[in-house]
This record gives sequence, C-alpha cells and structure tokens, in this order.
Amino acid sequence: MAPRLIVVLLAGALVGCFGASARTPEGVVERFYAKRIDLKIAGAPTPDELQAVAPYLTPELHRLLEEAGALREREAAATPDEKPPFADGDLFSSLFEGPTAFRVVDDQERDDTHRIAVRFTSRQKSESVSWQDTVIVVPDDGEYAIADVEYGGKWKFATQGTLKSNLERALARPRSRCHAIVPSSWTITGHTMQGISAMSDAEADNWNGAVLTLARSRVTFRDDGCRSPTYTTAEMPPEEFEAEFHSSPDALELPSGAVCVTRMACGDEGPMPGSLLVHGRGELLLLWDGVWFRATRQSKK
Repeated sequence: MAPRLIVVLLAGALVGCFGASARTPEGVVERFYAKRIDLKIAGAPTPDELQAVAPYLTPELHRLLEEAGALREREAAATPDEKPPFADGDLFSSLFEGPTAFRVVDDQERDDTHRIAVRFTSRQKSESVSWQDTVIVVPDDGEYAIADVEYGGKWKFATQGTLKSNLERALARPRSRCHAIVPSSWTITGHTMQGISAMSDAEADNWNGAVLTLARSRVTFRDDGCRSPTYTTAEMPPEEFEAEFHSSPDALELPSGAVCVTRMACGDEGPMPGSLLVHGRGELLLLWDGVWFRATRQSKK
C-alpha cells in the first residue's frame, strides 16, 4: 500500500474515533479531554502530564498550570503534613472528581474565538452525574489551542468561575514564608553557640539524638513536656530578631529576609526547650540556655 494512502487512512480513523479533525477547535478539545481522562490528571498537572497536554493549550494557560504545579511542589516540601494548593480535584471541569466521558455538543464562533460546549459525564460506582462546561478555543500559531474553561455545573459545590481566573487568583494570593510545623517530630543533630551560654560544649553534645515532638495536644522533649500547647508562628525582620536574641541570622545560616519564629506556650507552666523555634533551611533551631540547638525533621513512617 502506498505511504500516502496509509496516512490518509490513519487520519480517517482518527476522525472517526474523535469525531473532528485534530486541526479544528472541536478536535483540539476532544483530544485534550481524551488525554486528560487517560492520564487521570488530578490537581495541577505534573511536568510529564503538562508536557503531554501542552500541544492543546495556549502558552498563557500552559504557564499558569506550570506555575500552579511548581507552587504545589514548594508547599508540599515546606509543609509535608499539610495538603498543598492544587493537590487534587479536576481543574478542567466543574466536578471535583472529573469526568469519565464527554462529547462536544456545540461550537459558537465569534471573532475567531470558539466557545465549545462540552457535555461531561462522571460515573462513580452506582452514581452518574452529567453537566455542561464551555471550553474557550482561540487561534494559536496557525493552529487552535484551549485558552480557558468556563465552568457550568449547577450543583452546590460545583467549581465556579473559569479555569484561568481561578488559577490567576490563587497564584496571586500572598503567602507567608512561615509554615505551620505541627504535628511533627524533630531530632537534635548539633548546636551553635553565639556569645555567653549556660552550657558547655560537652553538655550541649549530650542533647544530640533527643527528639522534640510537636502535637496539637502535647509537646515532649527529653524529660520535659506539656499538655494543651498553643503555637504562634510569625515573621520577624532580621534587625528585630538580632535585637531580641543577640544572634545574627546570617551567623545562624538562616534564609535571607524575614525570620520565621514559632513560639509555644503551655498555659501556666514555665517555658521548656522547644518553647522558641526558629525555622532554618530544612531545620529548626531551639534556643535554650544561650545555645542554639539544630534539629532535623523525622520522616513520616
């Protein structure tokens, strides 16, 4: 069979499967959602998932999804015990669980912009739900690409607005450098002395291997502990930090800029090691008797 005839037959087969040519706005939408369902994309796409669907997206939407994925990874690394943004849920339709099937039902064109109505269905166990969203497709470098999704779900907890506006709003939201550290456990791995301290190096070395456990109901460290602790985490300007603790953030090898400090209180009980925690680069610093103890986070089992 001639090579050109083979290409024509394959192209015809693809049109038969998806209903529209890959070069049409409807074809772009059909191939994108077929790929999304096949990959089971949840939350912001991973780099591999984003690469797989990139041919169907405008550069701007691709950039926003890439930034959302990067934010998820940063937040997950900073607070492994908390769910990061863009961690789950379908971004590309009104239903959190996402569709299991779809079909294009209409294409309204105006000024080169195509508003493509897509009928989605999600079948979960014995339940089934259907809804309609609108996918915005625009010309892009001689082809067509998806620029946005307008959510059309009518139930109480359906995603509202549009994909693009939701991404922009979430990415623009100010985020504190300081993250909650409860619950977690930390192991003392060393210490730093700056100025006068009530401990000798040998005494401080004896703390190596001790575990600080921070929970919502109790804090324990060595022979100390308290019930019903309260935690307050805030940023301190470097100059304010140095004035209060007589220690330079640079000398402690803290990240540049504001210093994250968590203070723990135990009701009427006196302070204990762990009452003051400074967030370092992947570690905590505990100040006690003039000694900065360095602690690394224990991995979750």
